[in-house]
Amino acid sequence: MLRKIWSPIGTVLFAGLFLSLCTHSIAGEVGPSDLDLMPTSWSDRKEIDATLTVFGVEKPTAVGSSGAIAGTTGTSAVRAGLEALQQGGTAVDAVVTTALTQIALSAGSWVSYAGIFNLVYYEAESGEVYSLNAGFNTVLGENDPASIPKSEKFGGDGTPSGRTALVPGFFAGTEAAHDRFGKLPWSSLFDPAIHYAEEGFVLSEMHDSMLKKRKATLSRLEETKAVFTGSDGEFLGGGDVLRQPDLAKTLKAVAEQGSEYIYNGVWADRFVAAVRRDGGHMTLEDLQSYEPTWQEPTRTTHAGYDVVGPGLPGFGGAMVVEALNVMEAADLPAMGYPTESPEAFFWLTQISQLWATPFVHPSLRSFLLGGLDASIPSRLDKASAAAVWEKLEAGKIALATAPKTVDPKHSDAIVAVDAFGNVAAVVHTINATTWGETGIFVDGISIPDAASFQQAQIEEAGPGNRLPDPTTPLIVLRDGKPVLALSSIGAGLHQKTLTVLLTMLDHGLDLESAINSPSHHLPEFGAMGKATQQVIEGEFADEVLEAVRAMGLKIKEIPDGIDSRAPRGYVIGLAIDPEGTRRAVTTKMFNGAAMAH
Repeated sequence: MLRKIWSPIGTVLFAGLFLSLCTHSIAGEVGPSDLDLMPTSWSDRKEIDATLTVFGVEKPTAVGSSGAIAGTTGTSAVRAGLEALQQGGTAVDAVVTTALTQIALSAGSWVSYAGIFNLVYYEAESGEVYSLNAGFNTVLGENDPASIPKSEKFGGDGTPSGRTALVPGFFAGTEAAHDRFGKLPWSSLFDPAIHYAEEGFVLSEMHDSMLKKRKATLSRLEETKAVFTGSDGEFLGGGDVLRQPDLAKTLKAVAEQGSEYIYNGVWADRFVAAVRRDGGHMTLEDLQSYEPTWQEPTRTTHAGYDVVGPGLPGFGGAMVVEALNVMEAADLPAMGYPTESPEAFFWLTQISQLWATPFVHPSLRSFLLGGLDASIPSRLDKASAAAVWEKLEAGKIALATAPKTVDPKHSDAIVAVDAFGNVAAVVHTINATTWGETGIFVDGISIPDAASFQQAQIEEAGPGNRLPDPTTPLIVLRDGKPVLALSSIGAGLHQKTLTVLLTMLDHGLDLESAINSPSHHLPEFGAMGKATQQVIEGEFADEVLEAVRAMGLKIKEIPDGIDSRAPRGYVIGLAIDPEGTRRAVTTKMFNGAAMAH
């Protein structure tokens, strides 16, 4: 076991190396007969892997003429996706390769192979945009969701329960995406993830912090504890090398047998048994009946662009569509740039509050919208948005009755464009706190407890149905051609996404400037649901904030540090100019990357 190989000096050196790697294109094209995505074939693997422990450094725009990719975490995972592009793969090949590798590099903490996978995809050949939903399904035998135990974070007693597990969609979704739009062999996409599971990777300070926080949870079950302890029985920490041999075996089985292994094979049997041992109601029928769904995307026009997002029953795309339509009804761009205009900032925060309605009990939603129809399908057209704006401007929308803030969920985002002109935007997530709070692992795969805070939503969805989610991968077109792809994670993903769209589409900012532009984030909610807007200290001028407060808006400034991560939203993106140049941008907060060729 390798101990403590990172250091403050090493971090600085790695940061400079990281900037160099992301600034330049990597290696030339490889012919199909030479297909090899294994990291051992990368000439720059050691340098790339060295950056996995580096968080919070500036990352310049990656520029290329053929393909580009960006991901929120895992420099090596993004590098794997770039390799797929360079070796003739499609955007789907790239995002699936990256997602598979991101999860291995997260050790199943903020993303999981038992999580979800949602995709928006532009197919260059047809000129069509497609939406794939591989979200969680509710459990067929769960007939009393209100009694699903809550974790301590959500007011429960902290007793682990298998009833908090949901039917996963990740492998079914990635396979469906690849079957329809992939070009490289399915098994080859697993090679980088298998490599890092077998050979290991150095745990970062971020992993170290999470492991210390979750030590009790990860020690509850021997199978789980074995993943994170060394030969001496001690928990691994920052600077140690984590190897996941059980996960590698599982990934090899899925690479060879497809998702059938997960939904109707050995893993399915073991998953059901593990969940039921802790009181869950999961059966093999839940897994065998799971199907990812291709849906009609949500879409609207805005400032001469077509903005396309995930279809229903997910509500992330629908809430972006509604917000853009309300911005148009309010003529928000005419109010000025939100970092300079108190009026623009005020109304942008109020419009973004509309996103809260799907999180509350159905009986309250119409009240929140001032008596208007609050069903998601009814809120997708411009006439509905005009009615919402009229109520909002008149102060007749009771948005103060919003859900209280809870622990942030965790996810990863990926965007990619290939040499053929196909574009993919993806969010995949554990949709729980890191590793969840049950500590269940099955053959190396972490099992989320995503039902522990969604009891009302599960009841509304009904047994055996798709659970709506707020993920918001987006593709923006002009004259039918993709010009922008965005994907977002974090508690404040909706607020940050709207800011990026407003500043780019209405105010003409370039992608890098828009993503790095100041934004409001997830509000802080008081005991009675009263919202306080949260911004990062120093990002907005004092006179702007004072003027907004004078308009009646409560604002809290948060120091720019570790505590600011909880309410933040993080957006990554790629832009394609009329000459076909691809530009990719990622967030500086994590250890992801943007790369191009």
